[in-house]
Amino acid sequence: MPLVTACATLGYASFDLSVALDAIATLGFSRVEITELGSYCRHFPYLQADGAQVGAMLAARRLTPVAMNVSTSRLVNGQILRLKLSHPGHAREVIAYAAWFLKQAQALGIGAVMLPIGPRTMDAGWQTEMQASCAVFRGIADIASETGIGLNLEVPHLYQLTDTVNHVKSIFAELDRPAVGATVDSSHWGIIGYDLDAFFDWLGPRLRHVHLRDSAGSDTRDFEQDLERTPGKGCVDFVAFGKALDRAGYTGEVSIELEHRHADLKAIAKEFQEGIAHLKHCGWKFPATVSDRK
Repeated sequence: MPLVTACATLGYASFDLSVALDAIATLGFSRVEITELGSYCRHFPYLQADGAQVGAMLAARRLTPVAMNVSTSRLVNGQILRLKLSHPGHAREVIAYAAWFLKQAQALGIGAVMLPIGPRTMDAGWQTEMQASCAVFRGIADIASETGIGLNLEVPHLYQLTDTVNHVKSIFAELDRPAVGATVDSSHWGIIGYDLDAFFDWLGPRLRHVHLRDSAGSDTRDFEQDLERTPGKGCVDFVAFGKALDRAGYTGEVSIELEHRHADLKAIAKEFQEGIAHLKHCGWKFPATVSDRK
C-alpha cells in the first residue's frame, strides 16, 4: 500500500498558517501541502504572503513544503465568486494570480501547484467553456514550464470543469502541455465511482499527487456534495483505492487532506487521529514519526 507522505494545511482552515504548521509538526509529519482557497483557508494570500517569512516558519518546524493547493475563488459580498477563464477580465486576473503563485512556489522549492481550470458547467455550453479555458490555461502551463513547477489539475473534481472522466480526457487532450499533471482525490472518486485502474492507466506519468479524504452520498450537481469526511466516516473504500495506486506503480506524494472550518483544535486533532488509524487499518503506510495516538 502507498505511503502517506504529507499533510495539507486545509485541516486547520480557520487558523493562521503558523498554527496549522505547529499542529502538522506535532502530528509527526515532515512534509506539508499549503492550502490557499481565497474564500477561506487563507494560508498563503495572494500578494500578501511573505514567501521568505513562510520559508522561515517551515524551516523552524523542520517541515518541507511539497505542494500548494490554490483556488481562484473569491468572497464578494458574502458570496463565493468562481472565476471563469472564458471571461476576459477573469482570465487576466487568473493569469497574473497563477504566475505569482508559481514564482512563490519556485522560491520555496515547491514542486507542484494545483490550480483549477474553471468552475463546473452543467449545460450545453461546456465544450465552449472548456476550449476557451484551455486556451488561457496553456499560457499558464507555459509559465509553469519556465519556472520548473508542475501545474496540477485535481481530476475528476465535482466543482470544476473536470467533473467527469470524459471531461478530464477532453481537457488533457486540449491542453497537451508537459507541465500539466493530475492530482487525484479519493473523496471525489467515492462519489463518482469511476474505474480506478482504467483511469490511472490512462493518466500514466501525469498522475503526480494524491489527496486522501472520505465522502458519502451522490453527485447532487449543486456544489453541495458531501466531500469533507474523515477517512472511516464515509463510504470510500481506501483498500481498493490504495491497491489501485499500487497496481499503477504510483510512488509520488500523498497528502492526507482533511478539511475543518471550525476553530476547535482538540476536535481536529481527534479527527486526524481517527483518520490516520483508519488508513493504517486499511493498509496505508505512514512515516514512523506519525502516530494515531494522543
